[in-house]
Amino acid sequence: MLSRVLGSNHSYQVWDKIHEYFSLHTKSRARQLRTAMRTVTLDEKSIDEYLHKIKGYVDELAGIGVSVRHEEYVDVLLEGLPSDYAPVIFVIESKKCVPSIAEIEALLYGHETRLTRYNRDAQLVNSASLNYTQGYTQPNTY
Repeated sequence: MLSRVLGSNHSYQVWDKIHEYFSLHTKSRARQLRTAMRTVTLDEKSIDEYLHKIKGYVDELAGIGVSVRHEEYVDVLLEGLPSDYAPVIFVIESKKCVPSIAEIEALLYGHETRLTRYNRDAQLVNSASLNYTQGYTQPNTY
């Protein structure tokens, strides 16, 4: 830090240089966090991990004095979701007022539970039909 304030003759010059230095670093860090927040996707994560990852970025931004608007937070949450979540996205976007984060989280948790159940049921059906067709042998026709 000393090298940054060398050449200052008055205390206000020292404080101006220190303020400028930290301000630039804060702006840079905020830009990095916003970019990282916008690139989070659900991929192989659970909804809980996904929501916590985004919340972590929102909290980090708040920690450096940068607030995230509610609408931006909602946009980030919806942008990282795959097409399996299209019905939930439609419900959220079709509301007259932007729903609270708690309401969005509840919808996402519920949808994840349904998707898990549907996928499990589909696997059971596929497994049963595979077992059925494997047990069937063609009659010999000579």
